[in-house]
Amino acid sequence: MKKTIKTIFAISLALFAVSCNQEIDQPIVDPTPEQPAQELKSMTFTLAEDEAAKTALGEDGKSVHFNTGDEISLFDGTNNCKFTAKVLADSSVSFIGEAAEIETASYKALYPYNGDAGVNDGAVEGFCIPAEQTATKGSFDPKANVSVAYAYEKDNVKYLRFVNVASLAKVVVPAKDYKNDPISYAKITIQGNNKYNSATEKYDILNDKIIAGGSLSVKTDVTTEVVEEKEVKKETTIYDIPTDGAKVITLNGPLTEGTYYIALYPASFDADQGFVLRAYDSNDNIVAFKNTYKANKFNIAKIKNLGTLNPTIPFPEPLPGLFSISKTKVV
Repeated sequence: MKKTIKTIFAISLALFAVSCNQEIDQPIVDPTPEQPAQELKSMTFTLAEDEAAKTALGEDGKSVHFNTGDEISLFDGTNNCKFTAKVLADSSVSFIGEAAEIETASYKALYPYNGDAGVNDGAVEGFCIPAEQTATKGSFDPKANVSVAYAYEKDNVKYLRFVNVASLAKVVVPAKDYKNDPISYAKITIQGNNKYNSATEKYDILNDKIIAGGSLSVKTDVTTEVVEEKEVKKETTIYDIPTDGAKVITLNGPLTEGTYYIALYPASFDADQGFVLRAYDSNDNIVAFKNTYKANKFNIAKIKNLGTLNPTIPFPEPLPGLFSISKTKVV
């Protein structure tokens, strides 16, 4: 059974108009007896001004933004069209490409571009948060922080409103290892701990928390209301976590002193499970970790600060007793 997460947002609309002309080659779907070929037309979508779902963190570590050249999938009901982002002089963002002309509200979009993704009953599906991610100091792997978008039109301008589908875990790599030498990790992993078994009084129930991989299905429904003479958009996001995904995410380095972010599915770790972070050297020894059995929740489109990793004397995996400890819980 899929796990479904629903989130609702109320956002005041403050939109702006941007125009830009650029042509991008896009093939026309081969005609069939049941469905004639659709003409693809050059068009531009504008990123909603209040947009919060982007592809890279700003220098302040909080703001995020699209970059020129970022590619998205734009779904027109038949085609998966590649559109390219262009950041304009006023910092607004346009997405330029070719698609079939349909009702604006029927368009859906996905970042990053994924040729295997599609739309089914209004839900974008066939994509995932990858279990293997590339470390980017001060930010996250742009390909891992996936987001979906719906379209709307105002004053003859087509807008895209993106919704992040990932939660972000913030991890700090310290400057020195246990010998006070500069640190360089080969990779960091995150996963759920094993669960507590009251029968054996050990944590020996294997971790089954899906935090990446598989195939996601995300549907965003939108209604507009007028509140105090302002248009307010209410979003409901239905998020189906796959049951065949990955239980471990690997952030591949090298990772030196600094802050890093790992994208994962929204997840709740109960107090009888918690999660563990591990850092590895080039010989696949664990050289730092952070382990907790406290309840933790990773929310959609939110950043959770996991703090600084704790360097240790290198040891091979697994750490004896880490998943088979006494009834006294480690916190």
